Amino acid sequence: AGPNVDQNYFNVGWGGVRTGTLPIALEKKGAGGNETTLSYADPKDVHTLGQCPWSASQGRQDQMVDLNKTPGYTSFVTPGLLVDGAAPPELPCRKNAVPCSADNGATCMVDSCSDADVDAGTHTRLSLRVEAGASPNCRDHFGMTFAKNGVTYPIIKCHLRDAGFGRNTARFCEPWSRVGFRRNDTGAVLEVATVKHWSWRWQDEDIFFAVYEEDLDEAIAASNSFFDNANGTSRLDVEVVLLSSDAMAPPDDYD
Repeated sequence: AGPNVDQNYFNVGWGGVRTGTLPIALEKKGAGGNETTLSYADPKDVHTLGQCPWSASQGRQDQMVDLNKTPGYTSFVTPGLLVDGAAPPELPCRKNAVPCSADNGATCMVDSCSDADVDAGTHTRLSLRVEAGASPNCRDHFGMTFAKNGVTYPIIKCHLRDAGFGRNTARFCEPWSRVGFRRNDTGAVLEVATVKHWSWRWQDEDIFFAVYEEDLDEAIAASNSFFDNANGTSRLDVEVVLLSSDAMAPPDDYD
């Protein structure tokens, strides 16, 4: 056989590519790269590689790399590992030189852009908001659902952005993190289970997401109530925030 093995995406068997099956990928830190035991007494020592949903992983080079181009194999763990370190999902941007009305909005979007890009006028970053005197008009999204830790949550869509943005599948690739939508007027936060799309049809204002409500009607009612701005006289800005995690305070006997 020899040391050179031609293993790649097409000839290595695989199974389970969704976050509900393989939620967290780990790479062990250390010299030499020969460690075989994964043992972490401190969540700060865990070096992670986000495991994106299948629909999102195809757009990330670190998710779709041939095995023979990586430094080693990957281990997958079940819930229980505490991880310290995450970042709020980046909001996508529209390329201003490419109209989202072309190709049904498939080519006008990028997953992220820099502040310099925005300042230069080459990109417009998507932002969350509810217009003055408006309701978010949350409703069912064709019966679609999201499963996490054995619980299924309905996906809903709400008017939470400006029109004019094309197709973008959200990169929720750190399933150990907790993310919320915060009203900038009151500071109140609604925790979200996932975001499926930041945008899809350039003609509408919908963002597609799930909250921690198993009943569809309750999820819609909770979101409509939380984002209601019907009596507001100014635009309600909403920020995507990272929430605190239990990983910040592991138990004394954690290892």
